[in-house]
Amino acid sequence: MELDIIYSPIFWLVLNILVAFGILKLRKSLSAASKTEVEEFVEGPFWRLERTLSMEVASERQKEYLKNCINIFLQLLDERKLLEVKPSSTVRETLQTINSKEAMDLVELYEAVRFGQRILSEEELRVFKTSLRHLARMLIH
Repeated sequence: MELDIIYSPIFWLVLNILVAFGILKLRKSLSAASKTEVEEFVEGPFWRLERTLSMEVASERQKEYLKNCINIFLQLLDERKLLEVKPSSTVRETLQTINSKEAMDLVELYEAVRFGQRILSEEELRVFKTSLRHLARMLIH
C-alpha cells in the first residue's frame, strides 16, 4: 500500500506545490533582508563630500555646487567635533578659525561665486575641489 502513494499523481502535484511555495517564501524573505541592509547604510559627510567633489559641474550651477560642497564640509567638521560650527556664523568666520591659507583661499573662491557674479574657470574649480579635499583630509587625520 505504501508504494501506491509514490505512483500517485496527486501526491507529486501536492509535493511540487509545497516545494514551489517554500522557494517563493525563501526568495521573498531573502529579498526583504537585502533591502533592509541597504536601507540601514547611512553615508557620512566625508563620503558625501568625496562623492560631491568628484562630480562634474556646469558653469551655470557653480553657485549651488560650491554652497553644497562647503555645507557638507561644515557638517563634517561639526560631526567630528573638529570645529564648533554655529548656525549664526558665516562661512568666512567659521573657516577663519582653521587659521590656514588654504582655508582662506577657499573662502575667497566661494564668496566670489556665491555672492558675486563670478564663474570659475576649469582650473580654478579644480583647485577649489583639490583644496577642499586636502583640507578635509588634513583636519580629519
